[in-house]
Formats: sequence, structure tokens, C-alpha cells
Amino acid sequence: MKVLIVLFLLVIINYSSSVFGATCTQNSDCSTGVCRNRLLLFSGLGLNTNNNRILVMGNSPVAPAPIIASVPTSGGSIKGEYQILSNTATRTAHGIFKYLPSSQLLFTINSQTSAPYFVGPYYQNGTLVDVWETNDMSIEIDFDETNQETLLCTTGISLYNSIPITTGSSSSPVYKNVKCQGLGRVGTTLYGSKSSTTGSDFFSGDVGCNNCEESQLNPLFSETFQVSDLAVTSTNIYYSSVWSDGVNEVKGIFEVPINGDLTQKRVLSSDSVEKILVSNGVIYYISNGKLKSVTISSATVSTLYENTGTYQGECA
Repeated sequence: MKVLIVLFLLVIINYSSSVFGATCTQNSDCSTGVCRNRLLLFSGLGLNTNNNRILVMGNSPVAPAPIIASVPTSGGSIKGEYQILSNTATRTAHGIFKYLPSSQLLFTINSQTSAPYFVGPYYQNGTLVDVWETNDMSIEIDFDETNQETLLCTTGISLYNSIPITTGSSSSPVYKNVKCQGLGRVGTTLYGSKSSTTGSDFFSGDVGCNNCEESQLNPLFSETFQVSDLAVTSTNIYYSSVWSDGVNEVKGIFEVPINGDLTQKRVLSSDSVEKILVSNGVIYYISNGKLKSVTISSATVSTLYENTGTYQGECA
């Protein structure tokens, strides 16, 4: 009798593990016949500092809608977190804009058929919220969860004394007539890049400036190519590029000291990179469908995940 009970329990345990959370690399590894290890990655990513996992969005062959998945910062099995459901049949998400770990807010880029693109939070009840319209203009946002402030750059730089989650929040103009390619902040100093006729111009400014002219920004340095994203730390500016004019191209991730000394410029990666995420001496990014990281000190690039079917996932 005891032997039968033990065998029964083993069957239950094996069945449960094959359905809930068992790792796999192919469908035949799962009793359900479905292994969730393939994800066609969209642009953008986030970092959940509470569990040290990178959040990505993409399409899966086993899901009817885009899904949010996560991968450990050191690499490992990809884990499906949840589907991006929509409160309307014509609205969909196109990528992660930013993830705020303290408030657990996921900001996405989303749109509706024949309507503009928007940036706003996604709630797991299926609600995609429109906060800022992005059609026909670039949009860069720096969220400060500690101080509950938001810097927005569209046709100028403005400051919210909150983290807006609905439309209609009031803001104060900081600098006029600035269109950013990237935006970051260290204390009360903002940093950014903007397009020029010859490439990209990098600048710094005062978060407390009140409706100041663009000419009052402090020029730092210039590049001869278009910048795709920017991030700052207390010591350095990091930026990426996917630029090509059909003849010449500049792709990669670069580091320049925060004072703008181009003689100290370093090339950290030669990958084509749209968005970067900097945390604890590592830059995370997506390039050609692969989730990668580069260690800043050594410029060592690692692939954390790619949609080849060889990386571990979970049984559906």
C-alpha cells in the first residue's frame, strides 16, 4: 500500500512539474506539447531590480497576443510573465518604453488602428493607457521614482512633479524648442542629445530652469551620426546608434565622460542598438533579435537570449 501511495505521489509531482514551470528546450519535453522558449523580441526592455530579471516584450508562436517575458540578468531560462491583453480589439502594444521597478509600472508604446502612437502604462487587467502622443515627433522621458518627478522631451523639455499615469497632468516648461534623441538626469542636471544637420549634439542643462531658451543649454560635444538612445551615470554618458546613410554607417554603444571629453571616448559594442539600459556597470540591449549585455569595465559582450529554440523556457 505504501509503495502504491509513493508511486501515485511521484506521478502527481511529475505531471505538475511538466505543466507548471518545468524547463524545456523543445515541445517534446512537455506533457502539454508546448515549450515556451521562442520569442520574437520587440524594441525596448526593462529591469526588475527586485528579482534581477530583464523584462522583454515579443510575439510567441504559442500566444495570440504580445507577451511580457523575463530573463535573468546573468542569462538563463526565459520565463513568460503575462500576455499584453487589450481593452479594445484594435489596440495593441509595440514594445516596452520603460519599466519602473519601485512602483512596478510598465510603460509601453501602443497604438490603435488608424490612430497615433502613444506612451503610457499597461495594467494587467487589459488596459493600455494613453498618456503622451508620439506621432510625428520623437519622445524621450526620464522617470525619477525617488523624487516622483518626470522629465519629458517632445517639442521642448518639461518637468512633471509626479509620474503621470493619465492624461491631463500639469507640467512646467524647462527649455523651449528642444527635440531630444535621448534624455537623462543626474541630480538637478539634465543631459541629452539632439539632432543637428551634421549629426548629433550633446548638451547639459538645469532641471530648475524656467521656460529657458534652447541657447541656454550647455553644449558638451558632437557626433557625426544620429544617436538612437542615451543614458547617464554620475561619471559617464552612454549612447547608441543604428545610423546609416546608405553609404556610411555607425552602429554601436559608446561611452564618454560626463564632462564631454571626446578624447576619452570608448566603443563598448559594435552592434546595431536602438535602446540601452544601464545598471550596476552593465548595459543591456536588444540587437537583431538578441538580448545582450556588455560589461562596461571590460567591454565584454554576452548574449543572454535569442529566438533560436536552443535557450531554455518553460512548459505551457
